[in-house]
Amino acid sequence: MSSRIAFLREKYLRRNNAAALPGLEKFSRAVVIPAWNELSTLPATLDALNSAEKVFPVAALVVVNHPKGSDPFESEKTLEYLRQRQKKDPSIFPIAAFEIDGGVGAARKRGMDAFLASRPLDPGNDDWLFSLDADTLISPDYFLRIERAIAQDSDVSAWTLPYLHRVEDPAQESAVRRYEAYLARYVAKLAAAGSPYAISTVGSAFCIRLAGYLKANGMKVRQAGEDFYFLCEVVKTGKVRPLPGDAVVLPSGRISGRTPFGTGRAISDLLAGGSLNEIPDQAFDELALVLTAAKSPQLREAPQAWLASLPLSAQKFFNAEKFPPLWEKVLKNTPRDDASTQNAFHRWFDGLKTLRYLHFAKSMRGSAAI
Repeated sequence: MSSRIAFLREKYLRRNNAAALPGLEKFSRAVVIPAWNELSTLPATLDALNSAEKVFPVAALVVVNHPKGSDPFESEKTLEYLRQRQKKDPSIFPIAAFEIDGGVGAARKRGMDAFLASRPLDPGNDDWLFSLDADTLISPDYFLRIERAIAQDSDVSAWTLPYLHRVEDPAQESAVRRYEAYLARYVAKLAAAGSPYAISTVGSAFCIRLAGYLKANGMKVRQAGEDFYFLCEVVKTGKVRPLPGDAVVLPSGRISGRTPFGTGRAISDLLAGGSLNEIPDQAFDELALVLTAAKSPQLREAPQAWLASLPLSAQKFFNAEKFPPLWEKVLKNTPRDDASTQNAFHRWFDGLKTLRYLHFAKSMRGSAAI
């Protein structure tokens, strides 16, 4: 572990008050699984982990949680189940996070921080965190394929993993596949436009190097969308790549209203006759013009002229976001070369701003949701 990573680790642990778990220091790989009232599905998830072939021993950190004000009965049952299972399987580490603030993001963070706090400062360590859910299964070659990718590309901070939702109710099949295709289209269109944020952001379908976790300043605490915000931050500090091939993650396609958005909510809305908030191709075309222009030296040498050269939607959006005065300050603290300028721009025009811009461009055209 480099001196910079060691410094970041100590700084992070001081700020986040994470506690080490005895025995966890022996594992260089850990799966973090938030579990809120999911005792009916959790055993199958743990069985799938045990059945998968492994290159290294893998710890399973199950963060048993529920929101403030909820009945703790189910969490207590889940915790007791895990403690009994732990007696036969020492790779299981139950973590009680009752009455947690911050939703599933806080639960993921609790488990990931515990792994960070438990691992020794060894320069030879190459530790990895895997993110799953308590109703998610994995393919038998899940770890083998990821480890193969890790060995082939040592510069990658995080891998996003191919997934396919399990659908038990035939009536839901169409809705689930429509939603998956919608997500895939968004990522593909971002990639075609040249965005560095063209990544899949599903909470149960990514893994990250522990050093990359630190550089991104840890998991984001949010009621929903923590995976999106976190992985977009990882893009700013390292490389995120998609694992090629067929699905290795098999999330549940269940209907859920726990969060204000996400898979469960989207499927529920589709089954109720709702629509997907599709963004028209014209908005992505305008995004491509912005990202192409960002490669021009004019962005550094004449930012006002650069802004005036953009599509009208981008000019209005960037002005509303106070880009001109903010960019002036950024340039004063950025080396005067193309690579540094583009990196600074993409840190500002990040995944969230990209999404907001696309919806803004859509609204200017008066497009209706599909």
